[in-house]
Amino acid sequence: NVTGKNKSAIVNTKKLTVNGGVLNLTAVNHGLYGEDYGVEINGGAITINAGKNGIKSGDYEKAENKNDPPVKDIVSPVKITGGRIDITSKADAIKANGDVSIASAGVSMVSDTNGIDARGNVTLEGVDGMADAIIDISSIKRGINCNGDFKILDGANLKIDVRVSAEEADNSSDEFNYNKDCIKA
Repeated sequence: NVTGKNKSAIVNTKKLTVNGGVLNLTAVNHGLYGEDYGVEINGGAITINAGKNGIKSGDYEKAENKNDPPVKDIVSPVKITGGRIDITSKADAIKANGDVSIASAGVSMVSDTNGIDARGNVTLEGVDGMADAIIDISSIKRGINCNGDFKILDGANLKIDVRVSAEEADNSSDEFNYNKDCIKA
């Protein structure tokens, strides 16, 4: 059990790799954060309860003037190739300043914003001879938001539930028309 009372639960300024084991992470900020070279999960049973992003890779900070290049732009992926991951987050469940790939893993996400938010491509797939990729997303904003290509390949099962926030439900009338994107690519 790891509790990040003031910060993230586990941070690595290089590449953060999890090869197995049981992790129960609770954090004020991010559950797993691989700053420079991303996050790679190759197995294990991981439960994350995060005040911000569940899993975060890379970093991006806009310049004050929108015409200037970003102040910080560290591109790094999130790669999940096995295991069972349960994420509950106040921000994005998985946020990558790069690509996100999930193969032959079970990932359940409950997010107050996006399930997956990637500045690159998102690929979901099963791998021959291994378990299918089962991805279950419940979010308020979008299930998947990516700036690149979105691909679902053989062996991937995806369920997305975009729900109404408590604030939106409280401010609605009887003829409330709720329309948000499940996937934006």
